[in-house]
Amino acid sequence: MYVTKADYKNRIATDLLNIVITEGENNGDDILATVSQIAENTISTFAGVLYDLSGELAKATTERNYFILSWALSIATYEIYQRIPDESVPDKVIKNYNDTMDALERCANGKLALQLPAVTVNDGTPENEGTGENETVNEDGQGLRRIGSAAKRSHRI
Repeated sequence: MYVTKADYKNRIATDLLNIVITEGENNGDDILATVSQIAENTISTFAGVLYDLSGELAKATTERNYFILSWALSIATYEIYQRIPDESVPDKVIKNYNDTMDALERCANGKLALQLPAVTVNDGTPENEGTGENETVNEDGQGLRRIGSAAKRSHRI
């Protein structure tokens, strides 16, 4: 589980979290595991287009990338609040979720770089190498990837 119960203390009061996740017949730990998995899958779906997230999502608590953890917390917190009426969901939870989804879309489009390794095919080469596309691939996952055929501008407008 990438997001642990202790991680939520920065987003939601512990007593409120306990109330929301234990409401009804469900076990709170099962709910936390489910929303963490939803967050991991959402991030993998978007950022996994360009980055290899398998190593990051398997890291121990203190070794995680806190930028990605922030995304996971925003998604997981939003999913937790799906258990209560819509009018009770704080605006900041909705805004954090929307901002995270916007950032993930930019990441999937190559407009937001992450400090993670690039996705590779089985032989270890970057996925788009040799396809003839005008795309820059940096094997260590750092830097912006440009997609398209237009040359880079030499000046700002």
